[in-house]
Amino acid sequence: MNRYILSPELHRQIWLRFSWLRVLLVPVALLCIIYSHYMIYDHDWAPIVSGRLLWIYFLLIAVWGTHEASNTLRDEVRGNTWDMQRLTPHGPASLIFGKLFGSTSYVWYASLLTLGTAMVLNYLHLPKNALSGLTLHGAHVTFVSQTADLTRTLYATFFMVMAGVLGHALAFLVSFDGMVGKVEADPRNRRPRTVMAFLAGLFVGWALISKTAMPLLASGSVSRRMSSVNWYNYEMPTETFIALAALFFTFWALVGLWRLCKAEMMYPLTPVYWFTGVAAVSLFIGGLAFEPRMATRGSIFEDYRQYAFPFYIFTATLAATYYAMLAGAGDLRRYGRMLEALRAKRWRRVFENLPQWMASLLLVVAAYVFVLQVVSEPVTNIGALFVKPSMYVTLATTLVLFALRDGLAMHIITALSSSPSQKFERSVYYVFVYFLLPAVHLTFVLKGLVMNPMRFLSIAQGEG
Repeated sequence: MNRYILSPELHRQIWLRFSWLRVLLVPVALLCIIYSHYMIYDHDWAPIVSGRLLWIYFLLIAVWGTHEASNTLRDEVRGNTWDMQRLTPHGPASLIFGKLFGSTSYVWYASLLTLGTAMVLNYLHLPKNALSGLTLHGAHVTFVSQTADLTRTLYATFFMVMAGVLGHALAFLVSFDGMVGKVEADPRNRRPRTVMAFLAGLFVGWALISKTAMPLLASGSVSRRMSSVNWYNYEMPTETFIALAALFFTFWALVGLWRLCKAEMMYPLTPVYWFTGVAAVSLFIGGLAFEPRMATRGSIFEDYRQYAFPFYIFTATLAATYYAMLAGAGDLRRYGRMLEALRAKRWRRVFENLPQWMASLLLVVAAYVFVLQVVSEPVTNIGALFVKPSMYVTLATTLVLFALRDGLAMHIITALSSSPSQKFERSVYYVFVYFLLPAVHLTFVLKGLVMNPMRFLSIAQGEG
């Protein structure tokens, strides 16, 4: 643990962001906010200022902190310091830890002081009868223990903190992944995905704070319609499931950052971590198929609930493989190195140059076989007798063929294009394949049916 706390990168980031003035600014601002609310609202000042401090915390950790995390690498690349850092003898783990928590260190300082103040005020002024331990709700009397209040406060505090940790880690991961492995004439031309990274981190912060922690503090539960979650036939409270999910995805986000940093520091890598991560995330998502409320009325799994589990796993593995296929299409030299190592029977080198999508493609094939095996079983649900199970096989096969087609097209575009970046060519391809060509095909179909295409569109929109 000392190598992370004593990381030179962490110390450098803290030294750049802290000063005595900035340290004193936060507690002085909090005292001013509390005093002004106390003078204005008198007896009800505590819950009011607590709620507003929570929104200030959201702005600090989810907006400002995510912005800092997503723009850290951009500042390093612009300052021409990243190339020197990745050639230093420091390990990738300490370097990533220093950048992730160092770049947001002052944000964490301000946010934790704000959160601690808000939570203390909220807990001390929870509505409870100090003598009998009873809270009155109209004509009913419901027992509310201080232990339940403390548990609710601790859960909300955990979600608030994890909103920052997971949101910043995801923003840093998306930003970092947009830069690693890019083939450019000048390495300084590499640009992290700052906008996409910021939006991804902001969404996580909004979901954990606004949609999880704040409802928990306000009503005592995250969702009144879903008080528990069935995950692999194991029933658990919704708060516990969200907490475990946040820890799970934070772990794999940090593993992804560590692996990307190793790739930037020229360490030999194998697709083992990618394979394991895709398998773990897919199995996690597959467990949601056991939740009865996931197969809503009108969904494709309404009558075939037993098909949801293999399809969730299949869709998750295919989505990850599709992304890896598009990301790996920019480096065709990897295939040449892999074939050269294969001819020389250097199996370690073959494994190191194996594209990530080839590794996760094994999971797609296994999930596809799992879908075929489940669909082939007889259906016992009476309401499902009017639906053909073959449609699910057709859907899975179509998705696989679409993914392989797009991946092959991206590789061909990379081979034929002379520009270092094929953003324009890829955009043109997607516009043609998914918009223009389907529109032309639809026009011919409607013409064969002797129907005005505009009439068809008005019917589809419910206008006639």
